[in-house]
Amino acid sequence: MEWNDITTYGVWAYEQVWRCAESFFDWGGWAAFGKWLKDWQTLVSGVAAVLAAGCSVYFLSKQIRQADWHERARQRRRFAAARAILPLTLSQACDYAEMAIRELAPLVPAARMAPVPVNFSRPEPPPELVASLERMIEATDDPALIVVLSEIIIEMQVVAANIRQLVTVGRARTTDAQNIQAYMARAATIYARAEHLFPYARGEHATVGKLDLPALTTKALKIMSVSPHDYEVAYTLAANAKT
Repeated sequence: MEWNDITTYGVWAYEQVWRCAESFFDWGGWAAFGKWLKDWQTLVSGVAAVLAAGCSVYFLSKQIRQADWHERARQRRRFAAARAILPLTLSQACDYAEMAIRELAPLVPAARMAPVPVNFSRPEPPPELVASLERMIEATDDPALIVVLSEIIIEMQVVAANIRQLVTVGRARTTDAQNIQAYMARAATIYARAEHLFPYARGEHATVGKLDLPALTTKALKIMSVSPHDYEVAYTLAANAKT
């Protein structure tokens, strides 16, 4: 069949359909259609409702998918931002742990002979440090990372409370040398946990990995030149540190 034949046939079919439509309405098609619609209005209404519901579900699902996509994108950006500053955050945690240990260490030799001086410096965790750790916890879904970061926050709060108790308002308080060494060992666990996370924070490792807390805590005391001979209790507690 040639193109002209196809065109001619199409025109003929169109004319036939149009004539049928004209005949339908000329013969009272509107009345027949109205009667049919009245007889089947329940079914027609049901079909229309189903179609409307289907359209609503489609567009609602589309909106939900778009919202999910935007939320995932926002979560990725938040995680990237928190991880970008994680090395700095961990460095601040190490600085706090080192500051606490260096303030506590001189108190051990004189703990049984003299009270803690009233002007004793009480290092406190920087508020921005805790806030940065909290943001990283909120941004990640890695259970291992969440556990280590949470433990850093908890240990900082405990160490700060222990140091705060060394001096009461307006007067000095004596304390036991072993307690002070216990505070030092606890501060060293903060340093150990932060050091453990550095390879992950710098992008060197894809996962957090297993934490060897006793080894890293002992290493932290050595890094800060804490003598095993003079601070035997601190090293004993470090060797038995538990997550």
